[in-house]
Amino acid sequence: MPFCNECGEKLKEKQQICLKCGYNNRNANKPKSKNELILREAMTPKKTAALTIVLVFVFLVGVGIYYAQRESNPLKTVAAFKKAVNEKDNSKIKDLIEEDSSVKVNDKSIDKVVKYFENNPDYRSKVLNELDQEAAKLYEAKVDSINSTNTFRVKRVGNKFLVFPKYKIVVNRVYIEVKTKVKGADIYINDEKVGTSTSKNFSKEYGPYIADDYKVEMVYSDKFEKLSESQNIDMLKSLKNRATVELMTKVRYVSIKSDEKDAELFIDNKDTGKKVKDVNYKIPIKSSTKIYGVIQQDGNKLQASADNNSKDNEINLNFSDAKAKIQDKENEIRNLVQTYVAAFCYAVNNNNISYVQQYIYPNSPLYKVEINSIPNMYKQRLKESNAGLNITSIKIDDNTNSGSVTTHEVYNVNDNGNNIQKTFDYKYSFKYNDQIHKYQLTSIENSK
Repeated sequence: MPFCNECGEKLKEKQQICLKCGYNNRNANKPKSKNELILREAMTPKKTAALTIVLVFVFLVGVGIYYAQRESNPLKTVAAFKKAVNEKDNSKIKDLIEEDSSVKVNDKSIDKVVKYFENNPDYRSKVLNELDQEAAKLYEAKVDSINSTNTFRVKRVGNKFLVFPKYKIVVNRVYIEVKTKVKGADIYINDEKVGTSTSKNFSKEYGPYIADDYKVEMVYSDKFEKLSESQNIDMLKSLKNRATVELMTKVRYVSIKSDEKDAELFIDNKDTGKKVKDVNYKIPIKSSTKIYGVIQQDGNKLQASADNNSKDNEINLNFSDAKAKIQDKENEIRNLVQTYVAAFCYAVNNNNISYVQQYIYPNSPLYKVEINSIPNMYKQRLKESNAGLNITSIKIDDNTNSGSVTTHEVYNVNDNGNNIQKTFDYKYSFKYNDQIHKYQLTSIENSK
């Protein structure tokens, strides 16, 4: 029985025109089988469009799988990392480095890594070559990771789209142990405070941190002094993930004593603003710490220092030596003024400045005064003799090796046959002459 070649409707014998669809079967080249006609009837335009969508979807999924598999490749991850490093693309580097809850990868740490690579090109090349080799092994072996002691490694860290491997660059996590003998010191790692030492034999491990170049610093501060010490450690080139830093381990605790309880306390040339009697507990000091005390006596500043090379736990600031030393200097100044006054009278009476030259600092203001006044007084036929000399005060500055002395002087003066007595109140300045190892006078002025 014939069927319509268009819609599959049953036709009568010799019927050419289909009464259902109107198709002229006379134009058909070859009658179709019933199965073909049934299939054709089933493929309506809507069904055809749906099939097309399905085919396109399957194609896209296949393409997606292909590209996902291609991108889920450790070699691709390493290539992207190399490009980011060479281009100094910090943002991309941060995306490619694994980050977990134990340690955060921030912009500061990435910037330090990039600068480290820039300053150490040989190390950068070594790292990138090692990553290439490791990625190739991962790809060939189809494994998640391989045993490696390298600081930078490539590792599978999860999946993309649930099923495809995801690879990232893993930087070793490191730990830093800090040891010290100082209690109460603040500990900083790369300028960030991480803790405070709680005992005189303190030891604590900090981390984890991303492998980097770290500065570990310890700062101790109290009302008397401030100590600080730091050490840099390179955890990038190190094959170990732990480092020990010992800071202020040569510090010793000392008590400070003195025969002058009210002496002002200086540590490393800085005035602590405290007196020796205020130091009622032991303080930590380094072997290089300079400690001294200062008192005022008769207008003079006396200083007592202590030998800090001793291993004793007590520093004694004894002023007896300083007092004896200042007494010796005062005696030297007294003798200088007394001999100068006597020599001055000889110089005036004989018009000879050489009598006083050894007591006057060369080319000083006093020398310029006397080189004119002595000849002038001689021309005026003045004769002088010293009738009394009272030194009223002496002030010496140990730091500058100079000072001043005030006097009350009495002279018998013969002025062209007339004998008169004159009194003067003078203030002399003096300083130490290193060439002759003696004090000499530099100036004179009226003190009243």
